[in-house]
Amino acid sequence: MDNNKGENAVEQLAQLTMLLQKKIARTVMHHSKVDLSSLQIHALETLRGEKIVTMTVLANELRMPKTQTTRIVDKLVSRKLVQREYDSTDRRIIKVSLTEAGLELLNFVVNDAIEILADKLKSLDEKDLSVLSSTATRMIEVVKALPL
Repeated sequence: MDNNKGENAVEQLAQLTMLLQKKIARTVMHHSKVDLSSLQIHALETLRGEKIVTMTVLANELRMPKTQTTRIVDKLVSRKLVQREYDSTDRRIIKVSLTEAGLELLNFVVNDAIEILADKLKSLDEKDLSVLSSTATRMIEVVKALPL
């Protein structure tokens, strides 16, 4: 890989990440009908991909200390969106899983975000929508292929 192209790609990806967070994620959270923090949604989304995870694995996936993860999980448990279960052989191991209510709410959050974004994208013309769609599709493919 040409070093200049690599550095340029890194800079553009970093800029895109910040822009998506600022323009898309914050807009969706601001207009959302759901009273969840972005960290709580991220935790639910992480649990959707896994059947049952330990608190340690969840904390690692969220990239935050277990104490902060515990607070997030406590709030989700109180709302019956996740359930906590102690390992039968080692009570120090705590497993967390998504409840049916948590899955339903997460699906609502996704659909809510789609509606909000669709409304915001109405201002784009067909050409811009086509470019955005094809570029986003390719970006998803490339990012999924990264060894992260």
